[in-house]
Amino acid sequence: MGTPQYILMCGICCQNKSLPCYCVDCTDSLCVDCTKDHEKQKPDHITLPMAESRCPDHQKFYAVHCRMCDMPVCRECLTGFHNGHTCSNMNQAKAEKMHQVNRYKRDLSENVCSYQSSEDQGSKQLENYKSEINAVKMMINGQRERLKAMVDSQCDGMINSVETTLETHMDQLTGELSGIADCKRKIQEEILRCESLSGKGILEIKEFLETLPHLKDIPDWPPALSRPVPSKFFPTETSSSEGALKQMIGNVVLVRIHNSFSCKLPVSNIQASSADEVWVSFPDEKLLTKYHYNKEKKQARKGRH
Repeated sequence: MGTPQYILMCGICCQNKSLPCYCVDCTDSLCVDCTKDHEKQKPDHITLPMAESRCPDHQKFYAVHCRMCDMPVCRECLTGFHNGHTCSNMNQAKAEKMHQVNRYKRDLSENVCSYQSSEDQGSKQLENYKSEINAVKMMINGQRERLKAMVDSQCDGMINSVETTLETHMDQLTGELSGIADCKRKIQEEILRCESLSGKGILEIKEFLETLPHLKDIPDWPPALSRPVPSKFFPTETSSSEGALKQMIGNVVLVRIHNSFSCKLPVSNIQASSADEVWVSFPDEKLLTKYHYNKEKKQARKGRH
Protein backbone atom coordinates (compact mmCIF):
# COMPACT_ATOMS: atom_id res chain seq x y z
CA MET A 1 0.00 0.00 0.00
CA GLY A 2 1.15 3.53 -0.68
CA THR A 3 1.59 6.30 1.87
CA PRO A 4 -1.84 7.71 2.82
CA GLN A 5 -2.49 11.27 1.63
CA TYR A 6 -4.43 13.63 3.94
CA ILE A 7 -6.85 16.07 2.24
CA LEU A 8 -6.42 19.23 4.32
CA MET A 9 -5.53 22.88 3.79
CA CYS A 10 -1.85 23.51 3.03
CA GLY A 11 -0.38 25.75 5.71
CA ILE A 12 1.62 27.80 3.18
CA CYS A 13 -0.37 28.11 -0.05
CA CYS A 14 -3.71 27.70 1.78
CA GLN A 15 -5.09 25.47 -0.95
CA ASN A 16 -7.06 22.30 -0.52
CA LYS A 17 -4.54 19.73 -1.76
CA SER A 18 -3.08 16.37 -0.91
CA LEU A 19 -0.73 16.98 2.02
CA PRO A 20 1.98 14.33 2.28
CA CYS A 21 4.20 16.18 4.82
CA TYR A 22 4.04 17.95 8.16
CA CYS A 23 6.47 20.54 9.57
CA VAL A 24 6.96 19.98 13.29
CA ASP A 25 8.43 23.46 13.85
CA CYS A 26 5.73 25.34 11.95
CA THR A 27 2.99 22.85 12.96
CA ASP A 28 1.71 23.08 9.38
CA SER A 29 0.64 20.45 6.89
CA LEU A 30 2.34 20.97 3.53
CA CYS A 31 1.57 20.06 -0.05
CA VAL A 32 4.23 18.61 -2.34
CA ASP A 33 5.27 21.89 -3.98
CA CYS A 34 5.36 23.85 -0.73
CA THR A 35 7.34 21.08 0.97
CA LYS A 36 10.17 21.48 -1.56
CA ASP A 37 10.26 25.27 -1.14
CA HIS A 38 9.97 24.99 2.64
CA GLU A 39 12.92 22.57 2.88
CA LYS A 40 15.06 25.00 0.84
CA GLN A 41 14.04 28.10 2.81
CA LYS A 42 14.12 26.49 6.27
CA PRO A 43 16.47 23.50 6.15
CA ASP A 44 16.66 23.39 9.97
CA HIS A 45 12.95 22.59 10.31
CA ILE A 46 11.83 19.02 10.86
CA THR A 47 9.60 17.80 8.03
CA LEU A 48 7.99 14.40 8.48
CA PRO A 49 5.86 12.22 6.21
CA MET A 50 2.26 12.76 7.20
CA ALA A 51 1.82 9.08 8.05
CA GLU A 52 4.69 9.35 10.56
CA SER A 53 3.87 12.76 12.03
CA ARG A 54 0.95 11.78 14.30
CA CYS A 55 0.98 10.06 17.65
CA PRO A 56 -0.70 6.66 17.17
CA ASP A 57 -2.26 6.86 20.65
CA HIS A 58 -3.83 10.33 20.49
CA GLN A 59 -3.78 11.13 16.74
CA LYS A 60 -2.08 14.44 17.56
CA PHE A 61 0.96 15.82 15.77
CA TYR A 62 4.32 15.10 17.38
CA ALA A 63 5.68 18.04 19.39
CA VAL A 64 8.91 16.94 21.10
CA HIS A 65 11.23 13.95 21.41
CA CYS A 66 11.26 11.95 24.67
CA ARG A 67 14.91 11.30 25.50
CA MET A 68 14.16 8.62 28.10
CA CYS A 69 11.97 6.58 25.72
CA ASP A 70 13.83 7.69 22.59
CA MET A 71 10.68 8.43 20.63
CA PRO A 72 8.67 11.42 19.38
CA VAL A 73 5.59 12.30 21.47
CA CYS A 74 2.65 14.69 21.23
CA ARG A 75 1.55 17.28 23.83
CA GLU A 76 -1.02 14.94 25.30
CA CYS A 77 1.64 12.24 25.83
CA LEU A 78 3.53 14.67 28.09
CA THR A 79 0.60 14.71 30.52
CA GLY A 80 0.30 10.94 30.55
CA PHE A 81 2.87 8.17 30.31
CA HIS A 82 5.76 10.50 29.43
CA ASN A 83 5.01 12.95 32.26
CA GLY A 84 8.25 14.01 33.91
CA HIS A 85 10.46 12.51 31.21
CA THR A 86 13.34 14.55 29.85
CA CYS A 87 12.51 15.80 26.37
CA SER A 88 14.25 17.73 23.62
CA ASN A 89 13.00 19.46 20.53
CA MET A 90 12.76 17.49 17.33
CA ASN A 91 15.64 19.34 15.67
CA GLN A 92 18.05 18.46 18.45
CA ALA A 93 16.88 14.83 18.46
CA LYS A 94 17.28 14.62 14.72
CA ALA A 95 20.75 16.20 14.91
CA GLU A 96 21.82 13.63 17.49
CA LYS A 97 20.47 10.78 15.39
CA MET A 98 22.14 12.16 12.27
CA HIS A 99 25.40 12.45 14.22
CA GLN A 100 25.22 8.71 14.87
CA VAL A 101 24.34 8.08 11.24
CA ASN A 102 27.26 10.21 10.04
CA ARG A 103 29.65 8.44 12.40
CA TYR A 104 28.41 5.10 11.07
CA LYS A 105 28.75 6.47 7.55
CA ARG A 106 32.30 7.59 8.29
CA ASP A 107 33.19 4.10 9.53
CA LEU A 108 31.65 2.62 6.40
CA SER A 109 33.63 5.06 4.26
CA GLU A 110 36.84 3.91 5.92
CA ASN A 111 35.85 0.33 5.19
CA VAL A 112 35.12 1.28 1.59
CA CYS A 113 38.60 2.79 1.31
CA SER A 114 40.26 -0.39 2.53
CA TYR A 115 38.07 -2.50 0.26
CA GLN A 116 38.78 -0.17 -2.65
CA SER A 117 42.51 -0.43 -1.99
CA SER A 118 42.26 -4.22 -1.85
CA GLU A 119 40.15 -4.25 -5.02
CA ASP A 120 42.65 -2.04 -6.84
CA GLN A 121 45.51 -4.25 -5.69
CA GLY A 122 43.65 -7.38 -6.81
CA SER A 123 42.82 -5.82 -10.18
CA LYS A 124 46.46 -4.86 -10.65
CA GLN A 125 47.51 -8.40 -9.75
CA LEU A 126 45.05 -9.80 -12.29
CA GLU A 127 46.51 -7.55 -14.98
CA ASN A 128 50.02 -8.60 -13.96
CA TYR A 129 49.00 -12.24 -14.08
CA LYS A 130 47.54 -11.76 -17.56
CA SER A 131 50.75 -10.04 -18.70
CA GLU A 132 52.87 -12.82 -17.21
CA ILE A 133 50.71 -15.49 -18.86
CA ASN A 134 50.97 -13.73 -22.23
CA ALA A 135 54.74 -13.35 -21.85
CA VAL A 136 55.19 -17.04 -20.99
CA LYS A 137 52.90 -18.07 -23.87
CA MET A 138 54.93 -15.93 -26.28
CA MET A 139 58.17 -17.54 -25.06
CA ILE A 140 56.70 -21.05 -25.38
CA ASN A 141 55.37 -20.30 -28.87
CA GLY A 142 58.74 -18.84 -29.83
CA GLN A 143 60.47 -22.01 -28.67
CA ARG A 144 57.84 -24.02 -30.55
CA GLU A 145 58.63 -22.16 -33.80
CA ARG A 146 62.39 -22.56 -33.29
CA LEU A 147 62.03 -26.30 -32.70
CA LYS A 148 59.66 -26.63 -35.66
CA ALA A 149 62.24 -24.88 -37.83
CA MET A 150 64.94 -27.26 -36.55
CA VAL A 151 62.69 -30.29 -37.18
CA ASP A 152 61.81 -29.01 -40.66
CA SER A 153 65.48 -28.48 -41.45
CA GLN A 154 66.43 -31.97 -40.25
CA CYS A 155 63.54 -33.63 -42.11
CA ASP A 156 64.25 -31.66 -45.29
CA GLY A 157 67.90 -32.74 -45.08
CA MET A 158 66.98 -36.40 -44.69
CA ILE A 159 64.49 -36.20 -47.56
CA ASN A 160 67.13 -34.54 -49.77
CA SER A 161 69.72 -37.22 -48.97
CA VAL A 162 67.19 -39.98 -49.73
CA GLU A 163 66.26 -38.35 -53.04
CA THR A 164 69.93 -37.86 -54.02
CA THR A 165 70.85 -41.46 -53.22
CA LEU A 166 67.84 -42.90 -55.04
CA GLU A 167 68.45 -40.70 -58.08
CA THR A 168 72.03 -42.03 -58.30
CA HIS A 169 70.77 -45.61 -58.15
CA MET A 170 68.06 -44.81 -60.70
CA ASP A 171 70.63 -43.40 -63.13
CA GLN A 172 72.79 -46.52 -62.74
CA LEU A 173 69.82 -48.86 -63.26
CA THR A 174 68.61 -46.81 -66.23
CA GLY A 175 72.02 -47.23 -67.90
CA GLU A 176 71.98 -50.98 -67.28
CA LEU A 177 68.47 -51.28 -68.73
CA SER A 178 69.53 -49.29 -71.79
CA GLY A 179 72.40 -51.77 -72.44
CA ILE A 180 70.12 -54.76 -71.99
CA ALA A 181 67.57 -53.28 -74.37
CA ASP A 182 70.30 -52.67 -76.99
CA CYS A 183 71.51 -56.29 -76.75
CA LYS A 184 67.94 -57.58 -76.98
CA ARG A 185 67.40 -55.49 -80.12
CA LYS A 186 70.54 -56.91 -81.80
CA ILE A 187 69.51 -60.48 -80.95
CA GLN A 188 66.02 -59.88 -82.34
CA GLU A 189 67.54 -58.47 -85.57
CA GLU A 190 69.75 -61.58 -85.89
CA ILE A 191 66.69 -63.79 -85.47
CA LEU A 192 64.98 -61.91 -88.29
CA ARG A 193 68.06 -62.52 -90.56
CA CYS A 194 67.85 -66.22 -89.79
CA GLU A 195 64.19 -66.28 -90.68
CA SER A 196 64.86 -64.43 -93.95
CA LEU A 197 67.35 -67.12 -95.12
CA SER A 198 64.54 -69.58 -95.77
CA GLY A 199 63.89 -67.83 -99.07
CA LYS A 200 67.57 -67.53 -100.02
CA GLY A 201 69.87 -69.80 -102.00
CA ILE A 202 72.26 -72.30 -100.51
CA LEU A 203 75.35 -70.24 -101.28
CA GLU A 204 74.01 -67.25 -99.32
CA ILE A 205 73.08 -69.52 -96.45
CA LYS A 206 76.60 -71.03 -96.55
CA GLU A 207 78.15 -67.56 -96.45
CA PHE A 208 75.96 -66.69 -93.42
CA LEU A 209 77.08 -69.75 -91.55
CA GLU A 210 80.76 -69.23 -92.36
CA THR A 211 80.69 -65.76 -90.78
CA LEU A 212 79.26 -66.96 -87.44
CA PRO A 213 79.24 -65.91 -84.73
CA HIS A 214 77.89 -62.47 -85.59
CA LEU A 215 77.15 -61.31 -82.00
CA LYS A 216 80.55 -61.83 -80.40
CA ASP A 217 80.18 -58.93 -77.93
CA ILE A 218 76.77 -60.03 -76.65
CA PRO A 219 76.78 -62.62 -73.81
CA ASP A 220 74.33 -65.46 -73.85
CA TRP A 221 72.72 -64.16 -70.66
CA PRO A 222 72.11 -60.56 -69.70
CA PRO A 223 74.29 -59.15 -66.94
CA ALA A 224 72.81 -59.09 -63.44
CA LEU A 225 71.11 -55.84 -62.53
CA SER A 226 72.55 -53.85 -59.65
CA ARG A 227 70.38 -54.13 -56.53
CA PRO A 228 71.05 -51.16 -54.25
CA VAL A 229 69.98 -51.42 -50.61
CA PRO A 230 66.75 -49.42 -50.33
CA SER A 231 66.65 -46.41 -48.03
CA LYS A 232 64.62 -46.81 -44.87
CA PHE A 233 63.42 -44.49 -42.13
CA PHE A 234 63.33 -45.61 -38.50
CA PRO A 235 61.32 -43.09 -36.45
CA THR A 236 62.12 -42.81 -32.77
CA GLU A 237 59.47 -44.17 -30.46
CA THR A 238 57.34 -41.28 -29.17
CA SER A 239 57.31 -42.54 -25.59
CA SER A 240 61.10 -42.79 -25.40
CA SER A 241 61.68 -39.37 -26.98
CA GLU A 242 59.11 -37.45 -24.91
CA GLY A 243 61.57 -36.73 -22.12
CA ALA A 244 64.25 -35.56 -24.53
CA LEU A 245 61.70 -33.37 -26.31
CA LYS A 246 60.62 -31.78 -23.03
CA GLN A 247 64.26 -31.13 -22.21
CA MET A 248 64.73 -29.44 -25.57
CA ILE A 249 61.61 -27.31 -25.14
CA GLY A 250 62.31 -26.26 -21.56
CA ASN A 251 60.38 -26.20 -18.29
CA VAL A 252 57.65 -23.96 -16.91
CA VAL A 253 58.03 -22.98 -13.26
CA LEU A 254 54.54 -22.75 -11.78
CA VAL A 255 53.64 -20.63 -8.75
CA ARG A 256 51.47 -22.53 -6.28
CA ILE A 257 49.45 -20.55 -3.72
CA HIS A 258 48.00 -22.36 -0.71
CA ASN A 259 45.62 -21.51 2.09
CA SER A 260 47.01 -20.98 5.58
CA PHE A 261 49.59 -23.65 6.40
CA SER A 262 52.28 -23.60 9.07
CA CYS A 263 55.65 -25.28 9.22
CA LYS A 264 58.59 -24.98 11.57
CA LEU A 265 61.68 -23.04 10.65
CA PRO A 266 64.17 -23.31 9.09
CA VAL A 267 62.70 -23.45 5.59
CA SER A 268 65.03 -25.01 3.02
CA ASN A 269 65.36 -24.52 -0.74
CA ILE A 270 64.66 -20.77 -0.52
CA GLN A 271 64.85 -19.11 -3.94
CA ALA A 272 63.95 -15.53 -2.96
CA SER A 273 62.94 -13.70 0.20
CA SER A 274 61.88 -10.36 1.63
CA ALA A 275 61.17 -9.00 5.11
CA ASP A 276 57.94 -10.97 5.51
CA GLU A 277 57.85 -13.71 2.84
CA VAL A 278 59.95 -16.34 1.11
CA TRP A 279 59.70 -18.30 -2.15
CA VAL A 280 60.56 -21.99 -1.81
CA SER A 281 61.14 -24.66 -4.46
CA PHE A 282 61.14 -28.43 -4.07
CA PRO A 283 63.55 -30.77 -5.91
CA ASP A 284 60.82 -33.09 -7.16
CA GLU A 285 58.50 -30.34 -8.42
CA LYS A 286 58.81 -27.52 -10.94
CA LEU A 287 56.91 -25.23 -8.58
CA LEU A 288 57.50 -22.23 -6.36
CA THR A 289 55.60 -21.95 -3.07
CA LYS A 290 55.16 -18.60 -1.35
CA TYR A 291 55.38 -18.48 2.45
CA HIS A 292 54.55 -15.53 4.73
CA TYR A 293 56.81 -15.22 7.76
CA ASN A 294 54.97 -14.94 11.09
CA LYS A 295 57.47 -13.18 13.35
CA GLU A 296 55.46 -13.65 16.57
CA LYS A 297 55.16 -17.44 16.22
CA LYS A 298 58.47 -17.78 14.35
CA GLN A 299 56.78 -19.80 11.65
CA ALA A 300 56.59 -19.66 7.89
CA ARG A 301 52.97 -19.61 6.76
CA LYS A 302 51.86 -20.29 3.20
CA GLY A 303 50.17 -17.17 1.96
CA ARG A 304 46.48 -16.76 1.37
CA HIS A 305 45.49 -14.47 -1.51
